[in-house]
Amino acid sequence: MLKEINEPHRTLCGERIPFENIHAVSVSLPQLSDVIGYEEKRTETLSRLKSGYPRFVAHSYIARILDYNRDTKKINTPQFIISSKKAANWIVQKFSIQNFEIIEDEGITTLVIPDLKDLEKEILSFIQHTGCLASSRMAEDFLLKKESYKKFLGRKLKKKIRSIKFFLLYLLSMEI
Repeated sequence: MLKEINEPHRTLCGERIPFENIHAVSVSLPQLSDVIGYEEKRTETLSRLKSGYPRFVAHSYIARILDYNRDTKKINTPQFIISSKKAANWIVQKFSIQNFEIIEDEGITTLVIPDLKDLEKEILSFIQHTGCLASSRMAEDFLLKKESYKKFLGRKLKKKIRSIKFFLLYLLSMEI
């Protein structure tokens, strides 16, 4: 006989499974309406996802590196955080990209391309299907090495505190 484990945070749509693992790729979709919303790509469902399989959901650490690059390296054209320089060169060759830049910094490879929307979509699709996106652990290592991590850590801590407060409020509202 299976024993049911009481984990209230799993009843919240979009929470990571396991809840406390920032690198988790599984996500809670507790209601049938949540599953349907996910499959139909409804904004109200997708906007609540805190994680997901890396080929389909960009990790918040990757997004933070993109912001970091915009702020510190003044990148204002499409950029992709790639797993290696070899993968970046592979993309450049496959799509015959001109006027590109490959930046290697603290173990993170960024491919910067001209602002061509169709090309950007094709590259994103290619990255999705080949899996050559940098991992969340690579991204975390990069952020730990940068001075700006203090700001990042502060935001992360504030989010964690908000999440804990929300969880406690949820527990208090339950009929026990």
